[in-house]
Amino acid sequence: GAGKTGALACLVSAGLKLRVLDFDGNFEPILRYSKREMLTNVDIVTLEDKMRGSSKFMEPVGIPDAFPRALRLLDEWKYTNADGEEVNLGCSKDWGLDTIVVLDSLTSMGEAAKRRAMKLLNKTPADTTDRVWGLAMQEQDAFIDKLTSAENKHHVIVMAHLKMIGPKDIR
Repeated sequence: GAGKTGALACLVSAGLKLRVLDFDGNFEPILRYSKREMLTNVDIVTLEDKMRGSSKFMEPVGIPDAFPRALRLLDEWKYTNADGEEVNLGCSKDWGLDTIVVLDSLTSMGEAAKRRAMKLLNKTPADTTDRVWGLAMQEQDAFIDKLTSAENKHHVIVMAHLKMIGPKDIR
């Protein structure tokens, strides 16, 4: 609610292309505050895992795919939109300085990476281990390395949420 996503509208209105990896599901401010005629420069892919409630906790349906879908989008920005049409904007490494890849947000992407790690390691919220956290952090770190690679010519914006987590005993 601080205005992080809405602040992107000025970039769209200035004529830059936005490619948004939307893990937060909150892209409305971009659409609301950008110049209407410039919205053709905006492409938003919402990345979310299908979830279900079990008798003990919320869990993903199958192997969570939000995180690996984001990774595939960096290789080729290709997906099927809500109308069933295929969209293909090519490889991100081929985009130029007129394009900004936005990760919204690193925080929610971390949650997606953790859900995937939990499923891959056959863990639940009741028996999560440091290994789950380690795998999720390694995956997220590797994603950021790929996103910010010198091979890419596009700009990058990574948004994150600040969260007070202490004071607690540091492990």
